[in-house]
Amino acid sequence: MLGQAYSSRARQTGDLSIYKGAEAAFEGALAEFPEHIAALGGVCSVRMALHRFDEARSIAGHILRNDPPSSEGLLLLGDAQLALGKTAEAARTWQPLPESPAVFWRRSQLARLRGDNDEALRLALRAAEEATARGEPPENCAWYRVRVGEIFFRKGELAFAEEQYRTALEQSPQSYDVAEHFAELRGAQERFDEAIKGYQDLITRLPRPDLEQALGDLFLFLHKPEQAKSWHDKALAGYLASIDRGEIHFLHHLTGFFADSREDGAQAVRWARKDLALRATPFTHEALAWALYRAGDFVESQREMEMALAGGIKDAHICYHAGLIYSAAGNIERGQEFLHGALRLNPRANGFHVHR
Repeated sequence: MLGQAYSSRARQTGDLSIYKGAEAAFEGALAEFPEHIAALGGVCSVRMALHRFDEARSIAGHILRNDPPSSEGLLLLGDAQLALGKTAEAARTWQPLPESPAVFWRRSQLARLRGDNDEALRLALRAAEEATARGEPPENCAWYRVRVGEIFFRKGELAFAEEQYRTALEQSPQSYDVAEHFAELRGAQERFDEAIKGYQDLITRLPRPDLEQALGDLFLFLHKPEQAKSWHDKALAGYLASIDRGEIHFLHHLTGFFADSREDGAQAVRWARKDLALRATPFTHEALAWALYRAGDFVESQREMEMALAGGIKDAHICYHAGLIYSAAGNIERGQEFLHGALRLNPRANGFHVHR
């Protein structure tokens, strides 16, 4: 229970360091009861939160060997498989589970990766509504609402995104997750003073490097490079300190940082390859493709983008990058198709958004 309390606090505040307390508590339980299913599940969840997906998959497999009917074990195993890019395996793992908010959300993710964005939204909405109807804890209900809002945001439907975020705020007023998404939304709505204040308030609460990067990116978007630089310097220092501590959960942020915030193609490729070595997903292939584009290697960039698109995912951000990559590689017609496709998926695709 102590480990679960730490984990809940980490999710609520966004402070990843709190997971150390959760991990210590769960491992303390396992020291006395080595096969305790809840403690194993807790350690697995911590590994997932810190992007140690191979370790999480191994622990989830251990849970299922000791408790084959475990719904939690199946959920966690599928999560790890999906994070590692094993989409078909995750679908098979989740298939026997009874309907629940957690299962609806996971099926939503699978639908998105298949390119069925309408089905992804329908399932995410059902997850949020079911969580509320079943009386799940307010922070859980708010989490699902934010995820629905994210989908609307990716479609450029900002009014609907705001509606979901407002519901989440009512359910969990102190949530870091809700506040972060509101700051991004205000930037996309061109309510820049509110967006800046939102990020500054968040950084005062929790000086995380991804928040510092987001604020720096907002200043870049506003053509204020000097103000952007100070925040980007802080973000980079935070990312590298995390790497020095042996952490890996900011690898993908470093890729985006060097691809877009600093536009250093060689460094972007370096971090993208490290991330891809840990998990081969459409998103890590796309990140490497974009890093290679920044580095001027359009041939390999195009190959990586083909791998990102192979599963059928339809995402405005990915399509926009694909359009630029194919055009740079000389495939002008296909590049134009993807650029037009990005605008169909999200008419606000060129508005402010953050790297997640």
